[in-house]
Amino acid sequence: MVDEASFGLLGATLGHSYSPQIHEMLGSAPYRLIERPTPEDAQAFLRAGAFRGVNVTIPYKRVAYACCDELSDAAARLRNVNTVVRRADGTLFGDNTDYHGFLSLLGATLGTRDLRGTTCLVLGDGGASLTIQAALADCGARVLVASRHGALTYPTLAADEALRGQVGVIVNATPVGMFPHADDPLLVDPADYPGLRGVVDIVYNPLRTRLVQRARELGLPARGGLRMLVSQAKLSSDAFLGERRPEELEGQTLSRLVRRLANVSLIGMPGSGKTTVGRRLAALLGRELVDVDELVARDAGRPIPEIFAAEGEDGFRRREVACTARACARPGRVIATGGGVVTRPENLGALRANGLVALLKRGLADDGTELDATGRPLSQTAGVARLRAERRDAYEAWADASFGGPGAREVAARIAAWFERECDAACERW
Repeated sequence: MVDEASFGLLGATLGHSYSPQIHEMLGSAPYRLIERPTPEDAQAFLRAGAFRGVNVTIPYKRVAYACCDELSDAAARLRNVNTVVRRADGTLFGDNTDYHGFLSLLGATLGTRDLRGTTCLVLGDGGASLTIQAALADCGARVLVASRHGALTYPTLAADEALRGQVGVIVNATPVGMFPHADDPLLVDPADYPGLRGVVDIVYNPLRTRLVQRARELGLPARGGLRMLVSQAKLSSDAFLGERRPEELEGQTLSRLVRRLANVSLIGMPGSGKTTVGRRLAALLGRELVDVDELVARDAGRPIPEIFAAEGEDGFRRREVACTARACARPGRVIATGGGVVTRPENLGALRANGLVALLKRGLADDGTELDATGRPLSQTAGVARLRAERRDAYEAWADASFGGPGAREVAARIAAWFERECDAACERW
């Protein structure tokens, strides 16, 4: 039951929405998730008007459009509504704040919204794509649309080298790469577009999709959809509350949200103290600690030495890859990885999808530091010196920052301070 004084998000399935957290920060609360299974149910809810304001997500934006008594220019033009305000006289006003949110994300990614002479490739032809196409056209872009079954399909695009050479910006307007399917194959590979200037992905969960990570590997500016989500929410919240607040509120909210959602993963040598430091760090940051080695052992139903004995290192690594991906998929965690996480490249994408990576340097230098090898089969058989030599470069390449020195409490405090500073800086990238 939704109180007439409340706000919310209307949709069919809303289990992983960040909207309640965002609107709590923006002051448009209480904010509830309102699931309605059919268009008829969604229409009945809107007609009943038991709310002050609601956001609307797929698949009900056209239903909301049809229910509104008056529309903003953007909503009328796009023929879909994602923000509905119930006025004092009971009439419904509909707006499309996704248009504004996308332009905010586009400008933050490219540093400009002037796309005259630029060919922009939009992936997908659904409702979100229509809004994005209109926004890009208004920026002066030439818009191409690729989809699975449209006039331009992904296989056709892949075979047309000349067309790919014209593309300057790629925008993903599909759910491909969204949790819980973050490992979906890429629809397109940015490396195949020699004139590419940047990549925009409206998916915000995970924070950095595979598409965004791939673009950044190539040195391209790229962002996920969290900024778009916050930007459109701020405009919706202003409409709900009946006041236009300063633009600075958008950036402040994004910063707070990144701090709440971002993971921090600890990597380092076996026995370097990742679990001990992680436990203290989790307490400082007020979040859950997830130990990947413990996940592996729990899933296997046996301790790690027995896994190595029964399945060998390859069997253990397969389990470790799956557990690392699972640990990193949920936001707002401290993650203590296994010492060998860097031996499988696919783990890097999982670690970076939702956060930052901190390296514990203890034991990386050949300075006589003793690392406990108890319960660590490779440390016992291969030896610490060999593992150090084999992994040192990967540890340093994977880390966003490195932390040394004795004392788990002191190291955890330094990581916590760095993490909060870096989350603020990450708002310029996420």
